[in-house]
Amino acid sequence: MKNIILFTYLPSGGGAEYVFREFLKKLSNKKNILFVTIFDNTSDQYIIKNHIALIKKKPKNKFIKIFYYVKSIFNYLKILRKFQPDLVISTLTLPNIINIFTGLFFLKTKIKVREASSPISFINLSCNSNLKRFLKTLPYKFFSLSDEVIVLSKSARNQILKLNNNLNTKIIFNPIVANKKNEKIELNKNLKDFTNLIFVGRFVESKKPMFALNIIKDLSKEYKLSLCGDGPLLSEMKSYVEKFDLSQKVDFLGYTSNEKINSIMRNKCIYLSTSLYEGMSNALISAMCNNCPIVAFSAPGVRDQLEEGKWGLLFDQFDTKVVINLIKKIRSSQITHNQTNTKFCVSRDSYNIDNILNLYLS
Repeated sequence: MKNIILFTYLPSGGGAEYVFREFLKKLSNKKNILFVTIFDNTSDQYIIKNHIALIKKKPKNKFIKIFYYVKSIFNYLKILRKFQPDLVISTLTLPNIINIFTGLFFLKTKIKVREASSPISFINLSCNSNLKRFLKTLPYKFFSLSDEVIVLSKSARNQILKLNNNLNTKIIFNPIVANKKNEKIELNKNLKDFTNLIFVGRFVESKKPMFALNIIKDLSKEYKLSLCGDGPLLSEMKSYVEKFDLSQKVDFLGYTSNEKINSIMRNKCIYLSTSLYEGMSNALISAMCNNCPIVAFSAPGVRDQLEEGKWGLLFDQFDTKVVINLIKKIRSSQITHNQTNTKFCVSRDSYNIDNILNLYLS
């Protein structure tokens, strides 16, 4: 096997880091695999094999952080000289840029970059000035220097090609670890008992977790909402729960293992996706694999995964009444056979980690 580097921002975090950690589990016994991150956020109890952090601690000061970013490039060049990789696969903006430009000094190394989002949607939502939009779009101009750009959906590919149409793109799904028993929700299942809702994701503006709280506030007392995640909106969300006396209806579970999430999804649960955009949502596919009925905002990436509503119910406006009506539609069994996800598992091989890893390494 070739010498391979997997390169990302942090060893643990969101969906992008999850994918690379799953790859590493498959490859960790190989001596010719390195997992490189810019910073380290692991603990002594959480050791990752073959892991090298370019910088041990992430500084809080923005100006000092720039210095450390420059230092990380020199540290990474040392690793490249010593390890002489045949293939480097990176994900997230800074690792992708470092990967592309350091690759110019190692012409025999194949460079692949992974775009984790739907970029135009991300830029439009995160930038409030033309200057910021220009700076955010600039990295994509250099993606053509890579050998391959991996994207997660047709929407993401269409968007990235609008930013740079001179790219060699490949759509590769994320690997999913889901319910092995593959229990199915048949139409004669008593869907009226489905009063548990689950939200999985970072508590940030683009994921719209506050809208999930608006929904549970307007639903009757029999409903419960499990919030799996963490992020900068956590304090605001807890204040909201306290203000409207929702503590009996809302559980903050923090960072939650895949096993725990799968268990919740299989317990008379409806998956709620309120994200404004996705590259590919790992949690959404897990819900599909666990045959968990889905109510989702019709966002780029999400529409692709649900095949325009084939595998779940979509809404296109942030109106709690609209979403509540969809939830009631599920409970009254007014949905098609496909929309209960009972046939989805026939296509689960598309998300098998061995198949996905082979596509990345080919």
